[in-house]
Formats: sequence, structure tokens, C-alpha cells
Amino acid sequence: MKLEKKFKFNNIIIINNISKMEYTSTIKSIFKKESFNTKDGALMNKYVVQFANGHNPNVYTTKELTYNVGDEVTYNLDQAKNKAKLMPIRTNTY
Repeated sequence: MKLEKKFKFNNIIIINNISKMEYTSTIKSIFKKESFNTKDGALMNKYVVQFANGHNPNVYTTKELTYNVGDEVTYNLDQAKNKAKLMPIRTNTY
């Protein structure tokens, strides 16, 4: 978990490492971008997911994205890289 937050106190800049945070928001749009091959030959798909809270992170996966517009999703956001890891959708099994 590495985020940088800078504070200025008496002309001294204090850097607090805080880079990854967890959020929950509703998907507003999903855009599939270019795919590429990783060093080990796997095909990596790139998506830009727009959330209702204003985040627009890149999402990388070797599988097709199974989320839909309107889904409420929890995700870890690396703000420094503008990259998110989407958490699996939980379904209630009563």
C-alpha cells in the first residue's frame, strides 16, 4: 500500500505514503482499449472504467471483463498509477 500525500508544515514537506485505497461505486461506463502481450505471452486486456464517484481508472485483466454498467463494484485504486483491481461481485446465497 503506497500512496503519497504531501503536507507542508513550517516550510517542511512531509510525505505520507498512502497509495492504494478501497472504494465502492457504481459503474457508469466501460471502454475497452488496446490489448497487448505480456512478457510471458499472455494477452492482457485494458479497460477504462468510469465510476459514479468520478474515478476513471485503467483495469488490466487476461480475461474479458464481466461487469456491466450499473453494477456496484468494490475496487482497490492505486492512485499513483491510476490503476484499479476490481473485486469479485458478491451474490447472496440464502
